[in-house]
Amino acid sequence: MELLEKIGSPIPLANLVLGAIFENAAPPWVQDADELVQSPDELPSDVVSAGEVLGLDVDGVYEQLVTSWGKVDTAVRERVGFAGEAALVSILNERADSRVDHVSTWSDGFGYDIAFAQGAASAHLEVKSTTRTGRFTAYLSRHEYKVMLRDPRWVLVVVRLTADLDIAAVGSVPREWIAAAVPRDAGSFGSWASCKLEVPGEVIEDRVAQLGADVASRLPQWRRVQP
Repeated sequence: MELLEKIGSPIPLANLVLGAIFENAAPPWVQDADELVQSPDELPSDVVSAGEVLGLDVDGVYEQLVTSWGKVDTAVRERVGFAGEAALVSILNERADSRVDHVSTWSDGFGYDIAFAQGAASAHLEVKSTTRTGRFTAYLSRHEYKVMLRDPRWVLVVVRLTADLDIAAVGSVPREWIAAAVPRDAGSFGSWASCKLEVPGEVIEDRVAQLGADVASRLPQWRRVQP
């Protein structure tokens, strides 16, 4: 039905059909297309054949894959990202003496998603979530990075969710690793605005020490539940 609604749009029919295959049928490898298919000659042969039937050469198929992967990845990140924040807020609110502000629901200018305080513990949590195992990719904005540099309470929290979007594991990424991993500006006429971090599993620490021992002990540890 969605495909029929787009017929008549400026998008060529071949791209509409191939885009629908990538975005709706969503072969499993599409979610890792940024890693698995980095050039036209790395496309699966069946996809190239499908493109030929539709009148697209291998470059045309690759361009559609990049377009579709971007849409799929953005939609998934938004859905999973909010679910991870909401699930973590729910756990943090379980203690009556804690103060929790889900900042990202009313402002995106703070450089973190959740403000938390309980007794002497105080933290500003930038939350990155995934439903996947074996690979953790985090997208970090320059603004978030600059907040990390000046705010000692800032911490990058990683949340792994089940397929039902329940919390399965929580960990954190050391700021020293982040500082070493982000890009470097090559000159005064250009600067990075956001970056993709591929965080190795061995880098992620169990729990989130900034939340205090009481709350941190209630969260499922990252490494305990990893495959």
